[in-house]
Amino acid sequence: MPIREPAAGQDFVSATERAFHFGDLASLIMIETRLGARDLQLDLETDLPVVDGKPDVAAFRAKLNDPNRRMMGARQEAWVGKELARSVKAGHTWQVIGNQVVMARVNAFSRKDLKPEEVAAATPRALQRLDRNAQAAELGLPVALDMWDGYPADRERLYGLFRAARARPIVVSGDSHSFWANELHDAEGRRVACEFGTTGITSPGAGEFAPGIDTGELIARTNLEVVYNNQVAKGFVLLTLTRDAAKADLVGVSTITSRDFKAAPVKSFRVSPDGDGLSALSGA
Repeated sequence: MPIREPAAGQDFVSATERAFHFGDLASLIMIETRLGARDLQLDLETDLPVVDGKPDVAAFRAKLNDPNRRMMGARQEAWVGKELARSVKAGHTWQVIGNQVVMARVNAFSRKDLKPEEVAAATPRALQRLDRNAQAAELGLPVALDMWDGYPADRERLYGLFRAARARPIVVSGDSHSFWANELHDAEGRRVACEFGTTGITSPGAGEFAPGIDTGELIARTNLEVVYNNQVAKGFVLLTLTRDAAKADLVGVSTITSRDFKAAPVKSFRVSPDGDGLSALSGA
């Protein structure tokens, strides 16, 4: 947001296909993954078969990995591939992907993932909330099936576009009400991009519903692709690009209830265009 209304006679998806080029430094490629072609998300209650009293995880994963399930759609996918190739051919150092929801793999977590001291510090409300994830955590399934985790085949197609274009992608994501710094890998374990997710302005994160538990640290600890997560801070991501490096400052504000506030990075990361992974910057 803000978004543009389609021009007369223009369909919604093509109206969202926008790319912006900043000299020979970076391209910003905006993708639409919520309305235009996205298939209905799966739900454990309705889509997980139960056979002889036991959940049929294999059948659920077959649905989840169905290559016909779409997040972007074939038309937009082809457009993204062309824009990536155009940016790389033009010599742009970075290809920034403006993306709605978290792209990293994030498995569900529950009470069993807590350390003894975390269980002791957690409130009953927090433990009850974690128990809602117990079935998904036990089965090794994603925590949020409306994110890219719910559309793994389409995610692999996008990663294939990254590789085919020899792009240097930085994915910027929202909608999760939390800060993220993630290393993205394809199904074969190859690093394909980094991701920075921005928190909400006022909307609560999961950590605010689980007092006594550092939910962000728990998510980072239990998921290989998550380098850093903060489920409490409010603010924005400041992404600074040069030809030598990209710096992401996850900037938090001291309060959201007063005009008198201070803003400072809660964490900062650097990534180089040669494919090295994220490095946390000292002093943040």
